[in-house]
Amino acid sequence: MNKTIRKNISMTADAWKGVYSSARVNRNTFLLTYEDGREVIRFHGTNIITFKDSEITLDSGGFKTLTAKNRMNDWLKIFRISVVQSKGKWYVVRGGKPMDETQSYNIFPFEDGMTLPVPNVSLISIHKEMEE
Repeated sequence: MNKTIRKNISMTADAWKGVYSSARVNRNTFLLTYEDGREVIRFHGTNIITFKDSEITLDSGGFKTLTAKNRMNDWLKIFRISVVQSKGKWYVVRGGKPMDETQSYNIFPFEDGMTLPVPNVSLISIHKEMEE
């Protein structure tokens, strides 16, 4: 077997280690629950949102695409957080909509691996509400 193929197979197996349950929530997008309690939104093999202990960690995996941003925003809106783009740069907006003078908000440059505090809720329960 080709070394590259073998490496890809083992990387795929490693990516699923410790996964307790999984559900497909969109094209190429899964909601995973790990044995240690983490809940993860995985898009094309990248854990774009990791939720544990009232914190979320955001990661584009280096692929700052429109679809990756949309997948993040599908799940972040419940926390009044969104990822936006301006002049090729990504930003995280918390607390409202930019350019809306009636709402206060905070805006930060997006960084892979950035962590934000959020209310302690289950992504699985959010998923169930989204399906209804």
